[in-house]
Amino acid sequence: MLITTRKILPFLGVAALTAFLVSLDFLAPGAGWWSSHPMTAGAASALITFIALGLLLEGALKQREAAKLAPILTVAYRSLAQYANDAGRVLLAPLNGPDLFGLGIPGFDRNEVDRIRARLRNNGISPTFNEATGSWKLQNRALLKTTLEKLLVDPAYIQELFRDVATMRRSLQEATAKWAPVMLTSNSTSHDLGDLRQLTNAMELLQEHIRKSRAVGSSTENWVHDPDWLAGVSQQFWSTVACYEQMRDRFGDLAALPSDAIVNRRSG
Repeated sequence: MLITTRKILPFLGVAALTAFLVSLDFLAPGAGWWSSHPMTAGAASALITFIALGLLLEGALKQREAAKLAPILTVAYRSLAQYANDAGRVLLAPLNGPDLFGLGIPGFDRNEVDRIRARLRNNGISPTFNEATGSWKLQNRALLKTTLEKLLVDPAYIQELFRDVATMRRSLQEATAKWAPVMLTSNSTSHDLGDLRQLTNAMELLQEHIRKSRAVGSSTENWVHDPDWLAGVSQQFWSTVACYEQMRDRFGDLAALPSDAIVNRRSG
C-alpha cells in the first residue's frame, strides 16, 4: 500500500508531541520540578494526550472521507480526461485526417471525415493517420505545422476552426462546472480542476486569434491572409496543443482506467 505524506502527518504529530513530553525530563526546569508540581505535570500531560488523540482522530476521519470520495473522483477524472482528449482531437483532426466518426468522437459523421480528407488531398497531403491507442502522439510535428500553414490560407478552414474551437471551449467549461461541486471538496483535486482552466484559456486565446483573420462572420470574397496574423495564430495553435497534451496525460493518469495495465496510451 502506498503511504503518502498526508497519511503519516497525524502520526508524525503524535511522535513529535511524545518526544516533547519526554524531553521535559531533561530540559529546564527539569524532572525534579515536574515531580514537585504534580498538578501542573498532570495537566500538561493530559493536554498533550488530548492533542495527540485529536490529531489521530482527524487523520482517521480524513482518510475515511478520502476513501469514500475516491470512486467518485475517479469518475470525474475520467470524464475530464475525455473532454480534454476530444478537444485536442478536434483541433488536430483536420491536419492528419483520422476517422473521428469511426472513433466515436461526438459531432462527427462520415461525410465530415470524407470532407476533411478531401481537403488534405487537394493540398497535396495524404491522410495516413493510424489510431494505435486512445491518445495521440504527434509523430511528425514538422509536417503537421506545414499542413496548418497551408490550411490557414483557406477561409473555409478558418471558419471551421473557429467553430470547432468555440464549441470545444464551451464543452470544457461545462465539464469543469459539472464536476466542480465534487472536486472542490479536496485541495488536491480542486487544484487539478483549476489547472484545466489553462486549456480553456488557451482555447479562448486561439479563438480570438482566429477572429482577427477577418474571415469569420464576414465576406471572404476578396480575403487575403496577413502573414503576421498567420504566424501569430500558428503559434497560439501549437501552444494550445501543448496544453492539451499536458492535460491529457495528467488527467489520463489520474483517471486510473483498467486498461492502463495493457495499453500504453501515450506511445501511440
